[in-house]
Amino acid sequence: MATAQRKWVVVSGASTGIGRSAAMLLAEAGFSVLAGCRRDADAESIRDEAAKRGVGPLVEPIRLEVTSDSDIAACRDRVQDLIRNGGELAGLVNNAGMFLFGPAETMPLSEWRRQFDTNFFGAIALTQALLPALLARKGTIVNISSIGGKVAQPLMGAYTASKFAMEAWSDALRMELSATGVRVVVIEPGAIRTPILGKALSQEDQAIAAIPMPARTRYEPMLRNLAVAGKKMADAAIHPDKVGRQIVAAVGRKRSFRRKLVGTDAHVFATMKWMLPTRWMDAFLIKAFGLHR
Repeated sequence: MATAQRKWVVVSGASTGIGRSAAMLLAEAGFSVLAGCRRDADAESIRDEAAKRGVGPLVEPIRLEVTSDSDIAACRDRVQDLIRNGGELAGLVNNAGMFLFGPAETMPLSEWRRQFDTNFFGAIALTQALLPALLARKGTIVNISSIGGKVAQPLMGAYTASKFAMEAWSDALRMELSATGVRVVVIEPGAIRTPILGKALSQEDQAIAAIPMPARTRYEPMLRNLAVAGKKMADAAIHPDKVGRQIVAAVGRKRSFRRKLVGTDAHVFATMKWMLPTRWMDAFLIKAFGLHR
């Protein structure tokens, strides 16, 4: 396909999980994809999978650490090159993210900042850099939030706060761009079978060791129980392709939704949050995450 005929989509966090799924499914739908990743090994893996799926020419890995100003500038410059050669930017998928867990009481402020830098400020920086190209072709911005952006969960304060922030920013951005033709879509998955959750849960011992005494005595049983509950959730998690298909529908404008819950657990939690008094919702979450001693 000639560059002049290509509609490009930038996907951040395409190394694994939702981002990788979105990159491949978008390419299979006929889009060309700049697949953002942080490591050379991930770029090679993306190329290999794209070739195996028959969409190798449509997927271009690009180094994109969303907390790096230079990486974001390089991505913007690459998009401008593509536009100068006749392409257009049809979409941006803000998917890059990380997951930290630990008590709000003791988690260092540096960790809160690290969580927000990746999950929230990185998405803002990338969107600001690419917005002129999106405005030119009335593209679509897809922000990957979480059910954690609707329902705060215990010992996940930093992560859920970053997703609440993503939700608020997305709403403001959607209204601000309403007259431009640029659409802003929020996708809110529940538990997804991706490495991000497993990686976080595998750091259970480190998270406990980071809590200073005497608070560690209070929180260690809670974190142990949370890890057990989290592993059960991971076992029941849905495949990232279920989210990827919603991303393709949004970028392709096949559906008119502005936000989309994905996964049974996401729908259940959102409904309970809407229906239950706060005291009851707190009690449910405390029990569901095994936080009783």
